[in-house]
Amino acid sequence: MSFIQGEIPSGAAPLRTQDSRPVEVKQRDRLAELIAVPALTWQTALLGLLIAAMLGGLHALSPGHGKVVVGAYLIGSRGTGRHAAFLGPTVTVTHTAGVFALGLVLAFSAGLAGALTCVGLLFIHARRFVERPAFGGAGLLVRAMPVSSALVITCAGAAICYGAIAQQEVNLPQLVASLRLRMTS
Repeated sequence: MSFIQGEIPSGAAPLRTQDSRPVEVKQRDRLAELIAVPALTWQTALLGLLIAAMLGGLHALSPGHGKVVVGAYLIGSRGTGRHAAFLGPTVTVTHTAGVFALGLVLAFSAGLAGALTCVGLLFIHARRFVERPAFGGAGLLVRAMPVSSALVITCAGAAICYGAIAQQEVNLPQLVASLRLRMTS
């Protein structure tokens, strides 16, 4: 399928509405006119960057983004202000890189429309998991989030340990069997 501007080719029928009237083509695209600037000045670019930084800062205050994990790490390791000053930018850079990577994957995937539909439906239906019920208890998602976060971290730690053991060329099933024998005897 292709679109061309100009007169309708001979033998082609014009696009019609449901009541058989020819469709009138709008010559102006108001959205394109809003975002198209004749010349991008450094002041406009700076203003855009400042607005993006402010919106990014507001976005970072929303739930997630590794704040709980980093806070738990700092508390558990008795971290100092210097540690926090290092971890803050680290979380920022990794989160931003992850968002860019996810954007690239979604932009080039064939199922982009399906993925966006699923995300939209999740946002629509997530409200009932986050809301507090009328009887005063916490929502299901609020109660399950710390448990699922701990489970993900535990699985990641187990995978790292398994990888380290595999690098040492340790026969893991044989090691487990010998530990069982020691525990039972």
